[in-house]
Amino acid sequence: GLEVPPELFYLGGHAWVRPASRGAVCLGLDDLAGHLLGFVDGVDLPEVGHRLRRGHPAVRLRLYGETIEVPSPIDGSVLGVNLGVRDAPMNLVSDPYGSGWLLVVQPEQIDHDLGRLRFGRAALAWQIGEIGRLRELMQGSVPTAADGGTLAPDTLASVRGHRWLEILQSFLGA
Repeated sequence: GLEVPPELFYLGGHAWVRPASRGAVCLGLDDLAGHLLGFVDGVDLPEVGHRLRRGHPAVRLRLYGETIEVPSPIDGSVLGVNLGVRDAPMNLVSDPYGSGWLLVVQPEQIDHDLGRLRFGRAALAWQIGEIGRLRELMQGSVPTAADGGTLAPDTLASVRGHRWLEILQSFLGA
């Protein structure tokens, strides 16, 4: 029930990377991240020119009174930011691979970075494993939509407080 476009590269923190023009890449968060986030109140983006470091905060999300730091999947310089997602943060959830993209980055070592990301069948197998991991963390009770097979739009709605934050950070923290 999750969308996993095969042409994208995926990182453990549920970020995706899409090659763009002149060696740049576009970054965003995947569909599973959107299901886990639920309702996003705000997105804080870095300034153009900011240097990203892999594993360090790239974007901050505000939801349910909490701030979640999303680490960068690569080292590089920010070339562009999606002001549309800042103005309409729910695009991150409703259209993660389209209007919900976050940044355009000039990577420092694109071949190295893309070589360690998941792609194609490996990405799909990993996403299936992540759903299994989510089931384990939620003790088998992963909420689904009315069709019974698709993850509910706000999968963690029944889990709030410290446990909610812990699960969310374990998926987005790379």
